[in-house]
Amino acid sequence: MVFIGAFSTSFLVSCDGSSDGGSDNKTEIEIPDDTDQVNGENQGSDANNSGANSNLEASYARQIFTGINGERSQRSLSALTRDSQMDSLAAAHNADMISRATPYGDIDTDHNNAQARANALASGGITAYGENTAGIRGYSSAVVSSTFVDGWVNSPGHFKNITGNYKRTGVAVTVDDRDGTIYATQIFAR
Repeated sequence: MVFIGAFSTSFLVSCDGSSDGGSDNKTEIEIPDDTDQVNGENQGSDANNSGANSNLEASYARQIFTGINGERSQRSLSALTRDSQMDSLAAAHNADMISRATPYGDIDTDHNNAQARANALASGGITAYGENTAGIRGYSSAVVSSTFVDGWVNSPGHFKNITGNYKRTGVAVTVDDRDGTIYATQIFAR
């Protein structure tokens, strides 16, 4: 995990996808030959997504999408196309992380069931998959999206996903109504 502090009551936690503590913290998932191998991750609607937060969450997601494409553009890379199925998978992963979180406890982000998300996309012909996850608490709404983007850009493994040979992306941001922790997942595919 990477902790980046903006001030004493705010922090960003990004799951780097590495289990060995190595510097290559990009998550790449091998796409199976049999696309029916999805392992049953709950990919339903986000139970924590209240109406009061849904517009704000959608705005954060759009801002992250724009920010990531801005980073790609600065490096003469093609813009990613947003994919609604990938958005749904990212939202389901946020909901899963929230369902396992302890309110006001440590912010734990992960890539649980990433293979299931990759499998779900494999039938659409993807040949590569990556994802970035993060969680923050205590930031003003004006800097939430830029905090996620900056945190990922400044993390080597996450940055590899951002600048990777991907064509499509899905991004979701979800607020845990219990304690205000904000989770973000961005999925990349080609």
